[in-house]
Amino acid sequence: MMKITKKYVSEKMKEIKRRPDANKYSSGSIMICAGSYGMAGAAIMCGKGALYSGAGLITYNVVEEIIPILQIAVPEAMCTSIEKDMLLSKYDAIAVGPGLLTEIGERRLNRFIKGYNNKLIVDAESLNVLAKTKSLDLIKERTESTVLTPHEGEMARLIGFDSAAVKEDRAGAARKLHEMTGADVVLKGHETIVITKDGDEFINTTGNPGMATGGSGDVLTGLIASLAAQGLSSGDAAVCGVYIHGRAGDICAKEYGELGMSALDIADKLREALTDVLK
Repeated sequence: MMKITKKYVSEKMKEIKRRPDANKYSSGSIMICAGSYGMAGAAIMCGKGALYSGAGLITYNVVEEIIPILQIAVPEAMCTSIEKDMLLSKYDAIAVGPGLLTEIGERRLNRFIKGYNNKLIVDAESLNVLAKTKSLDLIKERTESTVLTPHEGEMARLIGFDSAAVKEDRAGAARKLHEMTGADVVLKGHETIVITKDGDEFINTTGNPGMATGGSGDVLTGLIASLAAQGLSSGDAAVCGVYIHGRAGDICAKEYGELGMSALDIADKLREALTDVLK
């Protein structure tokens, strides 16, 4: 299993360096389907993860109740009602799951799996929907890339293990999900594991226990979607994303202490982490 290093990530990130004639349309267009009444924060953090890592255009596809919140919290993003059909082909990547209600998550995920032909990042409640509906075969049938980003509990539900077994053999659990889906797999946690759709295996070298805070994973989802939309392969977006996310967390720990950081702090420090990686 290869360790993810700054040198490795720096080389990969050169692939999405902005051209002098870049514009917002050429810099990655993302749809984020996230949030619900009482959980708008998940959508906010996912959006900031995308925004602070270079996404050119961000469009929320959300329940109407939270649109006013998002337009204040992330004014750079556009908002559309989840009840309206969208032209999915105009998006370079879609992130789905953080903060969704199960019913909405099931309906939208089914549409994205069957009707979207580009990079799809699946997290949180949408992972639980996959487990509940036993739909992993649908992921394997997709012609385009899918990134699955479970924590240990979600991984256990997806592959039918108990959480203790996943914790005992994290690499084995990640391989199992990869075999079942053919997807890029990100098993979050201490020393996050990434297995790309090509079967390459990585272990992260950044991050700290202070990142065990609500919303941290939502930031990562937005970050991975952003890098994928800007032109990295789904596997490279996952590998670079977990490293940069962890580096932002390390910057937070140094500045605020491990007990004092929040998910929004991690999102804010993505810019500093990216600068460090790219210099």
